[in-house]
Formats: sequence, structure tokens, C-alpha cells
Amino acid sequence: MIHHIIPFNIKPNVTDDQVGELLEILRRQATDVPAVLSAHVGRVHGESRSWGAVFVLADLDAYWDFITHPAHLEVDNLGWPVLDDFSMFDIADNLDPSFGDAISALHARRIAEYPELAGVVELTNDPAAGERKTSE
Repeated sequence: MIHHIIPFNIKPNVTDDQVGELLEILRRQATDVPAVLSAHVGRVHGESRSWGAVFVLADLDAYWDFITHPAHLEVDNLGWPVLDDFSMFDIADNLDPSFGDAISALHARRIAEYPELAGVVELTNDPAAGERKTSE
């Protein structure tokens, strides 16, 4: 089981309508992406970021199906431009230390197979984890 977690802030100039649209497309992944077992999208409490999303996935195959599904690609295209900063990480019940490398490899493979995302999605040295600050 993998919990894919994304706490985030929204850029100050983003309208309430844009925030609503982002939250809606994030929530839609729970119903549109068969690989998502459950999802929660809403306000974050007890963390420096105001918003968050959690997606529960069964395994690496489900993770790949999730990050390559058209509903997730819609989030990439509509969501990234309105994010101010965020963190993306995964909590998995697989205790193998190389499991994180396998998740990172899926993110790298996605960028390789979907080159149009290279200009939209920012990657750090570890694409499956870490802090990100988007550019204006």
C-alpha cells in the first residue's frame, strides 16, 4: 500500500475560482482513476502548507497507472501553474529500502514517456520526494 501525499500552498494572485477548479480536479482523480483506492483533498492542519491531497494506491503498478492517467495529467497542466510551493512524498508499507528508488524511477519514466510534461513539472534530484518552490 502506498500513500501519495502532497501538501501545498497556492500562489497569492490565484483566484478563488482557480483554487476551486484545482481542488475539483484533484478530487476527480478519486473517481476517474481506477488505481486510486481512496483519496482525501482539503485543508491541511498542523503543517506549513494550507492545502493537501492524499491518494492511496495498492502497489507500483497502480502508482504508474495513477501518474499516467489523463485525470492526473490534467492536474499537472492545470495545477502546477497555481502552486506556490509544495512537498510530495510517499509512505509505503513496503520496507525494502530500494522501494523509494522504484517510485523515483516511475516519475523519471513518466517524464521520458510524456516529454510535454518536462516544461510543466519540476523535478528535484529525487522526483518522488522533497520540497519544491515553483517559479513565478
